[in-house]
Amino acid sequence: HIFSILLSYMIYYDFKPFTSEDRLDHYDGLRILNIFDVYQLAEGYLLSVLTFLCLALGFGLTALGIKASLGYSTLPIFRNPLFASRTPTEFWTQRWNTMVHQLLKYGVFLPLLTALSSKKKHSSSRKQKKTKKEIYYYYFCILVTFLVSGLYHDYVWFLLFYHNHHTPLFGKMTAFFGITGIIMLLERPFIKYILPSSFSQRIPTFVISTLLVLLHVPFSHWYYGDWVVGGYFNEIAIGLW
Repeated sequence: HIFSILLSYMIYYDFKPFTSEDRLDHYDGLRILNIFDVYQLAEGYLLSVLTFLCLALGFGLTALGIKASLGYSTLPIFRNPLFASRTPTEFWTQRWNTMVHQLLKYGVFLPLLTALSSKKKHSSSRKQKKTKKEIYYYYFCILVTFLVSGLYHDYVWFLLFYHNHHTPLFGKMTAFFGITGIIMLLERPFIKYILPSSFSQRIPTFVISTLLVLLHVPFSHWYYGDWVVGGYFNEIAIGLW
């Protein structure tokens, strides 16, 4: 299995196969990786893939358990986000952790958007152009939703390492999702003025998805760094072996 091979490889090199920096300094805190350091980017990419495979395996085994014990089939939680996404919006809203996405969409985004919007719904089925105010509301609600997601993950990380020698820096996950939210908001103007869709459609999906992951790599260790330093991956390895 690819996950087992990659996990064994990263553990063997103490999660830094291409650099010699101390692991705690490398992954802890709010440090941003050097975008011009190919070795750091390569490590970040491998650890991002490892994190995705770990989550996909966990949710996949849970789905098998539910089906075996209750007879219910569950919807896929991850839809190959690291290798099939063509935009940040597709990555975060259609392919990455669809369960949490639905929770945030109907629990945060839509209620907040409804509360802020003063425009009443019309019975006409014709789609009307949004005003600038409504567009700003829409973007604001997206950003708030990402920040709430970050706070939720901060809480989960705190519980995850409650009985561990490692204490995650609270707010790091909120910062991570805040930046990812900004990236998603910048997607439309970037495509409109810098990379037209007519050109991007000619680029293979794997190339675009890889570039999307690399775009997040300089700060993606804010997400998986606690898993490395806190020994989460090592505990998973014990369970697999």
